[in-house]
Amino acid sequence: MIKPHPDNPSQKAHVALLLLAGFLFILPSLNDGLVSDDYELIEEGRITGVEDVWTFFTEPGHKGFYRPIPRLLLGANQAAHGLSPFGYHLLNAVLHLAMSLAVYRLACKISRHPGISLATSVLFAVHFIHVEPVYWVSARNELLVALIYISILLLIMRSDLMSCMGAWGLFFLGLWCKETAVTVPFAVGLLTIYREIGSPRDRVRHGIRVSFPFWLILIGYAAVRWAVGADWPWTSQEIGFGVHPFLILKNLGQYSIQLLLPVRSLLDIFGPDTYPDVTQIVRSGGSISTGMVLIILSVAFTLVTIMGALLKTGGPTARIGLAFALLTALPYLLMQGTGLRYMYLPSAGFLLAFVVGAKVVMDTWGKAGEICNFVQQSLMTKYKKVNCSMIESVNVVKLMQ
Repeated sequence: MIKPHPDNPSQKAHVALLLLAGFLFILPSLNDGLVSDDYELIEEGRITGVEDVWTFFTEPGHKGFYRPIPRLLLGANQAAHGLSPFGYHLLNAVLHLAMSLAVYRLACKISRHPGISLATSVLFAVHFIHVEPVYWVSARNELLVALIYISILLLIMRSDLMSCMGAWGLFFLGLWCKETAVTVPFAVGLLTIYREIGSPRDRVRHGIRVSFPFWLILIGYAAVRWAVGADWPWTSQEIGFGVHPFLILKNLGQYSIQLLLPVRSLLDIFGPDTYPDVTQIVRSGGSISTGMVLIILSVAFTLVTIMGALLKTGGPTARIGLAFALLTALPYLLMQGTGLRYMYLPSAGFLLAFVVGAKVVMDTWGKAGEICNFVQQSLMTKYKKVNCSMIESVNVVKLMQ
């Protein structure tokens, strides 16, 4: 089994730098207001008595979704300070900082490289795609399920019974935050297989054993969800769920653009004149023009090519990062509409693979630079020797004359 990352003497400095970066990112949100969806969900989460709390867990909520934990927290916010935005944004900010720390810890355990762990977590803390999930109170469910998801993986990596029991409990809470936590059993199994040593058969068997309790919990959750009458992804009128190759490629291309470009800033810069065209590229739920289709498919093809290069050169850390990104993004790849907030959790794996890939490129360039310097020095040495020989020959000729 892979040993945990050794104690890093710079860990305290890394954590301080990470928290500073995260604080600078969330600081403007503390003075932000509320948007339309925020008011709707806050009103739905209003708590006037114990019966309201019971209703959260026994009836579906907003548009047929079954997410009692976010409703409960919004209700607690509303009961504490009404519609004052500061308290809502403060809780979102704390969740984002906690998630950034969890990403740092997980990256340390997976990569066992302080620089990669720090770069991944700092990029996560300040990534432009996180403006939507962090600044929107209505997107708090993304923060909650992501933090719980990473915490489950950290607990599983401890391998003791108490940690596993804690992970099982967190899994049920995660399912109550958002349905996308259903991929946790797959992630637990894959991570266990990745960390184990031995024959492939033994590693797979151990992965199945470790993930088996999560499958049982998932069955129990499905029964509860069915009992309360909540919508399923394939029956919801809001989601537009479907398994179509083109839809998956389209979403893959759009999410790639969202992860690589500051989409919200671009939308603001381009303004209302080009807003519809830009929106078709970065977040679409309807028909798309032929030109936009070609752009999106080109991005998807480029991404697949880059992924292949990372898998080949980035080693196991890049592979586990990309696998995590694809696994956690899978539910969203099957949806008609796209949104920046959906990439909050997948971006952690994407950024880990990105940082590893960037390090490989820089190391390659560094070696190429060393080779160039060596060749240059060799040529200069040879030139000096030839020059000296020519001077000596001239001097000999002069002496003979």
